[in-house]
Amino acid sequence: MLFTCLELVQLFFIATSEWAKVSLLCKYVQTNSWHGNKRIEKLIGLMCRTQLLKPWERKLRQYSLLESYNHTPSFNQRTAAFSDVRMDGRKQSRTAELSSEVKRAVFHFFKSSPHPPVLENGKASLRQNGVVDELDWACKLETQHQVITVWHIATSICEYEMRISDSNFHVTTCLSKYLAYLVVFSPKLLPDHPCDAEYIFYQIVFESRKLLEGCNTKEGRIRKLKDIGETRDDTSRVINQGARLGQQLLNVQNGPNFIWKALAKFWAELMVYVAPSDDAKAHADHLAMGGEFVTHLWALVSHAGIKREPLVERPTLDRS
Repeated sequence: MLFTCLELVQLFFIATSEWAKVSLLCKYVQTNSWHGNKRIEKLIGLMCRTQLLKPWERKLRQYSLLESYNHTPSFNQRTAAFSDVRMDGRKQSRTAELSSEVKRAVFHFFKSSPHPPVLENGKASLRQNGVVDELDWACKLETQHQVITVWHIATSICEYEMRISDSNFHVTTCLSKYLAYLVVFSPKLLPDHPCDAEYIFYQIVFESRKLLEGCNTKEGRIRKLKDIGETRDDTSRVINQGARLGQQLLNVQNGPNFIWKALAKFWAELMVYVAPSDDAKAHADHLAMGGEFVTHLWALVSHAGIKREPLVERPTLDRS
């Protein structure tokens, strides 16, 4: 009797899990006979409102490289032996709400794409806006973490130089800092191997500290990056690549509104591109704790059968 009760409780938890809700919603969308069926729609509504586990906060954690690269955890003589050098350069920015504008931008990508969507690592949105020939080099870097970081640096430069009050500006900056947060704090949820991600981040922090030494204000850092972007010195380094891309974006003739519209579409596409994953356990663990935005997208694209093209075989990272 006890065993039966435990099984029933477990079944109830499974039926009201985030995974089950996504699965049921996908089934509803795909089954025309369910549309307009009041009993089924009432059941779906009841399940979606049921929260037994820790609810998703609907927030986007944020990280800004240009604000945090020089961060070193504070410690005293007693805690020095236990300090974690891996936290160098890792300081979260203020968490942002998952706004309706961000959700609309991401799901607009699904709506406007062919079915199933072709996931091109941001190139589709660049093509739509007529800038793919100039900018797609930054979508073809050695690892996905480098792609995200280079575009994040470039977006940070534009954020400082072309700040406007616009929904596209909001979408762009939120998703840029959210994906940067995933690179730094949750690399298992992204396509690359976590060990590569760790090494790449250490390298970027080291390069940033060396290159931006003496730049104690954000204005000084942006000025330095713009100078680097114009000279194109050592374009093999991520920080230099970000500076180059940022200068290219500033040089686009169509004006700030066009740039922010193009960037909002790019980051929305990139958000969907990173969602498919072979590491189901990492996403499932996050869902059990309420989930990240990317884990909910992962559940959605998994049920919808959306897959990313196999990653091109890349050379082993040079760690010398």
